[in-house]
Amino acid sequence: MKKSLTQALGFCAALLVTLAACKKDEVRAVLQPGASPTLTSSGNSFVLTQSNSANRAVIYTWTPVTFGYPAVVDYSLQFDVKGGDFSKPYVIDAGSKLADTLSVSDLNAAFQSKGLVSTSGTPTPAQMDVRVIASVGPAAPSVNSVATTFTATPYSFCAQPAKSQAWSIIGPGGVDWNTDVPMTYNCLSKTFTYSGPMNAGDFKFRYGADWTANLGGASSTGGALTQDGPNLTITKAGNYTIVLTPGPLDPATKKSTGGSFTIK
Repeated sequence: MKKSLTQALGFCAALLVTLAACKKDEVRAVLQPGASPTLTSSGNSFVLTQSNSANRAVIYTWTPVTFGYPAVVDYSLQFDVKGGDFSKPYVIDAGSKLADTLSVSDLNAAFQSKGLVSTSGTPTPAQMDVRVIASVGPAAPSVNSVATTFTATPYSFCAQPAKSQAWSIIGPGGVDWNTDVPMTYNCLSKTFTYSGPMNAGDFKFRYGADWTANLGGASSTGGALTQDGPNLTITKAGNYTIVLTPGPLDPATKKSTGGSFTIK
């Protein structure tokens, strides 16, 4: 009887050791990620402008990471100032993808979050570090790529005014006399910009999609503008960048006090 009891206790002890070993091995498998990802990008030098905020800036791609068992791996891009320790990074989640396309505004937001946007009104180049980090959850260790440095000239972002408080291009040089072509506001330079295709034809600038305040001028190649001035003309269809610097509106009449523009 004593021998049987001893054997039973020994069997239970061995079983517990085995279970503990299995459990330990299972934890070790869960918490051991594979090789670090390798991050590559489509470019490392950018000039960012608010008028092109929706355009593609860069494509980041990276190699996959495994964590020792089938699991959905989440990736994110982290940005910090050059030489930073990523203790408080700007993060863009990429989900389970192995690539992410960032727009001009996406990349600019990273610079703005770190205070790297010039406040003088003159865009200034700055540098950031970027890395990709892989994780399967808070219980498992994450693994990240080597950080790489890139350069960009960011812009100071400001919210776009409502249509009723914005300048636009009107006329067949844009679309027609009934359709406004929106312009993008730059809060530092206090200008409105349009970059894109223009038709051969006349155009003017107007405020709030209304003719109360409208601007035309004597020269279609740039220069001074006046309230109710003559039509401007695009002589050859193509892509142009038009920058409007409007004067203030008259508080009594709500008409324009003038302005100027450039076109190239």
